[in-house]
Amino acid sequence: MDVGMEMGINLGMGTNLGMVINMTNMAVEAENDYDDEGPDEPSEEDDDGDWLMELLDLKASTCVPNPCKNGGSCVQDGKDFDCICTEDYDGRFCQVGPDDCYEGNGQSYRGMVSETEDGYECLHWNSDFILDKGTDPFSKYEDVNGLGPHNYCRNPDGDSKPWCFIRRRNKLRWDYCDVRDCPEPTANPTAAATAEPEQPTAEPGKPTAAPERPMTAPPEPMPTPTAGLEGPQTTPAPPQPSLVPTDSAVTTGQPVQKDFSTCGKPEPSHVTTRIYGGMKAIPGAHPWQVSLQFRPLGSTQEFVHSCGGVLIKSCWVLTAGHCIKKQQDMRAVVGGQNLGRDEPTEQILDVEKSFLHQNYRETSEAVYNDIALLKLKKTNGQCANETKSVKAVCLPDGPFPDGSECTISGWGATESSEFGSAHLLDAKVLLIPQDRCMSEKVYGKVLDDSMFCAGYLKGGVDSCQGDSGGPLVCQKDGLHYVYGLVSWGDSCAKENKPGVYTRLTTFQEWIESTIEANTP
Repeated sequence: MDVGMEMGINLGMGTNLGMVINMTNMAVEAENDYDDEGPDEPSEEDDDGDWLMELLDLKASTCVPNPCKNGGSCVQDGKDFDCICTEDYDGRFCQVGPDDCYEGNGQSYRGMVSETEDGYECLHWNSDFILDKGTDPFSKYEDVNGLGPHNYCRNPDGDSKPWCFIRRRNKLRWDYCDVRDCPEPTANPTAAATAEPEQPTAEPGKPTAAPERPMTAPPEPMPTPTAGLEGPQTTPAPPQPSLVPTDSAVTTGQPVQKDFSTCGKPEPSHVTTRIYGGMKAIPGAHPWQVSLQFRPLGSTQEFVHSCGGVLIKSCWVLTAGHCIKKQQDMRAVVGGQNLGRDEPTEQILDVEKSFLHQNYRETSEAVYNDIALLKLKKTNGQCANETKSVKAVCLPDGPFPDGSECTISGWGATESSEFGSAHLLDAKVLLIPQDRCMSEKVYGKVLDDSMFCAGYLKGGVDSCQGDSGGPLVCQKDGLHYVYGLVSWGDSCAKENKPGVYTRLTTFQEWIESTIEANTP
């Protein structure tokens, strides 16, 4: 059964990125140099007002004054222009010089490239198309991250390279920039000859800087916090882990070759204030995020992202039950940010077996017991390797209070759209009281205790973010707990129709018993 087509609900909440912020169309217009009364009347000495025609022609030219830098020539193209750059310069305004490049991951880049790899012109960082409520959150980061009233590429959040926001099909997107890596420095023979013998020297042709993405092993092994009994429904207490992972020093550089021993502690490469309005996930912020990809059984077609999931152990992934597809090959990709490219941080794992909850049930109004477990296939005795980009999330041992702010993440996949973004997205949502969710104005008695709703009753983009089967994660005492799975909803961004999630505390015993019964 194609649930997304035959049911009167939406499985997953999809993506409606066009609603992220107030989208004000901006046009740059030349200012008149004279007032509303117009220029002074020409004198009798003026021949047929030629000077006025020349002035109007001058005003109409997009090449006056010449916008092209570094000796570039301006060629008018209707109401637009093109810059013909001199040798060694490029960019829309010939502003990119021969030494314009980035080192490492480009966090220190302060060059002038303003174009993406696909040829899109970057938006200004203070563009009204980006900013929310007309404020400028970027101005206070200008000195630190190079952001400001310009459209040059930057990397303020520690991504793999400089990037920028773009406007594509009247929607706000972002992409990596067409900026070059700096060439590796060559060894200095004179310096090498005069160096102290016992002092380490740089290998010829290699940079002395640290690697671009150093891998960090997790803290010392500690038992994973798992299930517990739900607290009282009247005054629920936030979950507490049985043992908190230590912050002791660890060895860097190698993935851990053992089962995951801690959970819920991401290591984003750069901690920054969330200023992107749900448009961009900080690299490393969701290391438990899984992309579930499918293709026809036994075929050689490419795998296609269809659902999200969440890594809870090295060999186990949680997802929504409606994501399970019979007669299809399935694989799980962990550690990735961009579905459109191969990334050095990602790990691709085959699914050995899926376990759909025995009481899974679909109706025309809702999906019940919408949960499944995926057992991953081992390679050389190991499933997922724990790295800075791949970690397990904690399972909750009790409910979070109503009104808690939690995070959903994913690529915006739904049954009908496959995915809405090539880049991983995230957004904040609020846990809504169950009595509100079950009111007649919202979902009524369609909901049961195995579900909860989250988002905003007034609607909005945040209720449309994430993937079917993807995680809703809440934080307490520095640890992250998967509290729900994206299940279904009534349309997207609709008032009084927030997203509906599978309540994982209801299925704690089933999760543990299924894993135990299928682990040698």
